[in-house]
Amino acid sequence: MDGPVPRALIVEGDPEMSGLFQRCLGLWGWHADCSRSVQTALELFRRNRHDLAVCDADLPASAGIFLARALLKERPTLRVVLVSDDPGGLDPVARAGLGAVLRKPFDLGALKALVQPEHAGGETYLRESDAAATHREVL
Repeated sequence: MDGPVPRALIVEGDPEMSGLFQRCLGLWGWHADCSRSVQTALELFRRNRHDLAVCDADLPASAGIFLARALLKERPTLRVVLVSDDPGGLDPVARAGLGAVLRKPFDLGALKALVQPEHAGGETYLRESDAAATHREVL
């Protein structure tokens, strides 16, 4: 092994999506901790050294956006990917500069590009992909 395994925090309200993120990140060399709540996510984040956070921007009461802000306040260098199926919901997030944003349904290649270390530091706003494989068709 070349070094420590990168660690991701996945905060997703949908267990099916959370499992998909966990499986994909595992295949791509990540260890992923999963949470469905902001409170548990914050506890996991404070206990572990995460390199990446994948947050559901559609959690109730804007909790996903709140969480992204809280995580970045504690660790400004953390890479954050906010995911949403709300067509207009990610525009304010992109303007706020909270990290990369990804709209569901998405191509797994787009997700992989966002979580790879080479992508660190850039902000990306990805819209629906015209690629054949979306997250619902793979795995």
